[in-house]
Amino acid sequence: MKTEINGKPIKRREGAPHVVRTGWTETYGGRDVCVSMRVYFGLHYIRGNRAPYFSVTADGKENGRESFGGACHDIIAERLPDLADVIALHLSDIDGAPMYAEENGWHWLAKAAGIPQRWEPDQNQGECRRIFAKHCRITEAEADAIIAAVTKPEPVPWAVDPHAVRRDAWREICAGMRPRWKAEADAVIDRYGLSVYGGAWEAA
Repeated sequence: MKTEINGKPIKRREGAPHVVRTGWTETYGGRDVCVSMRVYFGLHYIRGNRAPYFSVTADGKENGRESFGGACHDIIAERLPDLADVIALHLSDIDGAPMYAEENGWHWLAKAAGIPQRWEPDQNQGECRRIFAKHCRITEAEADAIIAAVTKPEPVPWAVDPHAVRRDAWREICAGMRPRWKAEADAVIDRYGLSVYGGAWEAA
């Protein structure tokens, strides 16, 4: 079990997220600014949710004054790159499934594949393809293979939803990804010794 992140010790406390502290100096307008950051990560459970979810957030100060915070993953990844494996799981459930895995996946996949849908994202097809790959934690080459598999069935023009067969194809692919997602989540949980914090939760 890891005890530090990029040389910084992990603080563990029962019923709370893990905490890692780091700091650095930056120069703005010719003056040095001392930046400190605390990163919190773990499995957060909120009563009423189906299951706990992975959470990675931070709060930061500049010269002792509150400066930034929340899910500032770009800053966290830059300063503590070893946390990339936890950041990738942010908002995924304890079994590693991304938030609304099938529904959100279809939203981005459909636009990437040029399949019309009721609510169209503002992003172009290429950007939707990248977002879909990130959502599923796969490479863009794997995303292309899924797009090809989903668009292979011909739409049914006279159906209420002509692309229902394609949505079904995605549903099946998504279900097949769950064992891999769970293996990724289990590996991260073991690597850091993560436990559930927040509300009381019992696994089914």
